[in-house]
Amino acid sequence: MKLKDILLDVNLMIPNSISDEIKVRWLNETQRQLYRDFGFPDTSYAFAQQPNVDIYPLPNNCSRERISSVTVDDLEYEYVSMTEDLQGRCWTIIDDNIWFYPMPVQEKQAFIVYKPEPQDMRLDMQEEEPEFPKDFHEILTYGVAFRVARSLQLLDISVQVQQQMYALQEEAKRKLRPNNRKRVVQTRLWR
Repeated sequence: MKLKDILLDVNLMIPNSISDEIKVRWLNETQRQLYRDFGFPDTSYAFAQQPNVDIYPLPNNCSRERISSVTVDDLEYEYVSMTEDLQGRCWTIIDDNIWFYPMPVQEKQAFIVYKPEPQDMRLDMQEEEPEFPKDFHEILTYGVAFRVARSLQLLDISVQVQQQMYALQEEAKRKLRPNNRKRVVQTRLWR
């Protein structure tokens, strides 16, 4: 569904006078929450560390809490906060940049593995689709409709919409789950 279709469906579901700008903000909040709840695959970002440069920009769709590992030349670096003492190989975030300790003295290959964030929608993106899987855009519609109903204090409707949203989320979790193949491990032999 395109953004304009989601907004139209929300307005048909719950007639309202709330601006589309606010609904797009609610759609973005819903989509970000769903990205945290669903097991979307990690992605990696590779770059070359340059000698005597210890700070590098993060990718646009990456934030500190979504980083699962940082390696430089196949060595794992540990996260430290800005208040901790520096010991060994470590990294931290400074103003949407990643900072490394110790500073590299030669060029090295660095990898950041993280869970990507979805691209935020804007009001002028009416013809574009959200990044959430297409088969489940209806969850986004229900997420915005729930917030509309709640803001209009339509308690019965908000509960119904929330239940529909949760039912769709459970279905999506089942269908979007990675295919986990069962393995058989032989523990003893029959004689």
